[in-house]
Amino acid sequence: MTFAEKLKQLRERAGLSQEKLAEKLNVSRQVVTKWENESGIPRIENLKALADFFHVTIDELLGRTEASNADLMTEYRRTIEALREYSQTTVHLLEQAIILGSRMAAAGQEIDKEESYGE
Repeated sequence: MTFAEKLKQLRERAGLSQEKLAEKLNVSRQVVTKWENESGIPRIENLKALADFFHVTIDELLGRTEASNADLMTEYRRTIEALREYSQTTVHLLEQAIILGSRMAAAGQEIDKEESYGE
């Protein structure tokens, strides 16, 4: 696998657009496009930044070793992020339910348990 193919694979597995990756590396989107189209190669400091960002070695980026650990790490991070988003949404909904339940109780309204639990 070429560097360009590897970079695109890692970027896509991380769920990033070329523009988002460029922002994270402080380079332009056009630079990332050139790297992925094999029209250019990154400077060593950008290779280091890419390796650090994707939690791979420079050798893995250059296709010199198997990157299965990097693939696992990318998938792990994506899963953790999805769980964080899910947790934040759940907490927000629970907070809203508590506030609304408190308001209903203060107003003397009774909560229908069958309706609130969807039974």
